[in-house]
Amino acid sequence: MNNQYISFLQNTFTDALNPDKQAENINNILTHTFSQFEEISSSLNNLSNNRETVTPEDFFKYFNFSSDNYKKSFNDYMKLFGLVSIEEYRALIKKYEKLKKEKQTTESDGLTHKNKVATLNKTIKSQKDEIATQAKTITAQTKTITTQTNSLTKTKKETADFKAKLATQQKTITSLEKKIASVPTKKGTAAKASKK
Repeated sequence: MNNQYISFLQNTFTDALNPDKQAENINNILTHTFSQFEEISSSLNNLSNNRETVTPEDFFKYFNFSSDNYKKSFNDYMKLFGLVSIEEYRALIKKYEKLKKEKQTTESDGLTHKNKVATLNKTIKSQKDEIATQAKTITAQTKTITTQTNSLTKTKKETADFKAKLATQQKTITSLEKKIASVPTKKGTAAKASKK
């Protein structure tokens, strides 16, 4: 197969460079075409059930049929060499362009989502930092409140002790006052005497 393909290409390029061979090939193609025209006419007559007249519609109908068969055969022949028709090539180009646009859209969407995720991660990190700062502040405030509570408890205890001492002193003063009041004084005695 490879040797046949190489010889085919070699013959094609050799013939393309030889002007006499090109003229001969064109002459053969024209002769072959005109000879086929008679065959087509006779085939049309045979296909039209041997009617005497063939309408233009019949001609185009058979021409399109044979043209489609020729394209199919030619495409099958070209596939043997690994080639594709221009229609398939254009379809592949369109498919490629469509996939390329879809890929660009997907990449753009992915980049947008990636940026959103990065922004959300930054927001979450800043919120975590803020929460950590608030936790430190709350811990410091809790320590301050604990210290103040302990101080207040101590002050309450001192106040209670002071009140107890004050009550004791008040009792002592009251008992002293009663003692003083019960002790006769000169003025008190003089007063009693004068009243009498």
